[in-house]
Amino acid sequence: MPNTYSAFFWSVFARLVLAIGPLLVLTTCAAPLQLASATSPTRSVTRPIADQAAIARAQVYTNWFFAGKSDSLWAALSPRGRRRFPTPGSWAALRAQVLPVLPGFERVLSDSVSRNDTLVSVYQYGIGARDGVTYYVKWVMRPGNFQISSFAASDAGWVAQTPVSDYRPRTKLSLPFQGEWIVFWGGPTVAQNYHAAYAHQRFAMDLMPASDSLLIWRASRGEKVQLTDFACFGSPVLAPAAGKVVACLDTVPDNAVGKFHPTAEFGNYVVIQHTSGEYSFLGHLRQGSLQVKRGDRVQAGIKVGECGNSGRTTAPHLHYDLITRKQLNAVP
Repeated sequence: MPNTYSAFFWSVFARLVLAIGPLLVLTTCAAPLQLASATSPTRSVTRPIADQAAIARAQVYTNWFFAGKSDSLWAALSPRGRRRFPTPGSWAALRAQVLPVLPGFERVLSDSVSRNDTLVSVYQYGIGARDGVTYYVKWVMRPGNFQISSFAASDAGWVAQTPVSDYRPRTKLSLPFQGEWIVFWGGPTVAQNYHAAYAHQRFAMDLMPASDSLLIWRASRGEKVQLTDFACFGSPVLAPAAGKVVACLDTVPDNAVGKFHPTAEFGNYVVIQHTSGEYSFLGHLRQGSLQVKRGDRVQAGIKVGECGNSGRTTAPHLHYDLITRKQLNAVP
């Protein structure tokens, strides 16, 4: 969630990278190229004929993807791709999970091509049609016939522009959990914190018990992991400071590991107003776990709910953000 943050953590997850594979996961995969600007490299650069052909084919695939032509895309998969996506329906399921985040490009900014001995990769950068964030889609293809070996989509790694960049919190905050946790995502740059690419979450962070980091790695490899395997799932979430509960939600189901809710971005949450005019936002809470209701006054350290896996998240963690009144108006 929005605006400012206290530097007492760092954090859980990933720029949304959706890759051909048995499991949709959030991963720390960074954008593959360092671009000098949002318009570089340009689409007008003179390229080798082989690269031009690869870019042209990737553009066809991108158009098919956003137009919903799953049958056509599945027909273009290589044997490797079909082992991972054995039916057109499995490809359509991937698309259904991408669209809530990236429904299409408002405009394409640039293309780039990379090659190795066996594959050619085309990256297409563009402005997202929904949120104005710069994303890329990546098609990895076999040279010659351009059959698709893999696909990925992610934000392109540019920090969102916000009016406040050096804010110092006025509220004295304590940790909203017990035990040893890590900040999986958090900080001022996209490399440290995928939230930084989005203006409404510029300084948010994702937190999880240190013991869960191995489970995240196992899940990313396609191993079967259950919610109850995570120390995070069901762990107490504590009020980081005294205040009044001004918003909460407790009805969004928890996702199975590797799945996420297509519309309820933060899942179940609690928002606490502090006397300084700042608000703590605690998201992705376990369904039915809230111990507070709107209007309740809480003290620092009191249990307000439990960590869960609700909303747009693929594994249990706690989303924290210190927000202002303006950002509070955007809370669903």
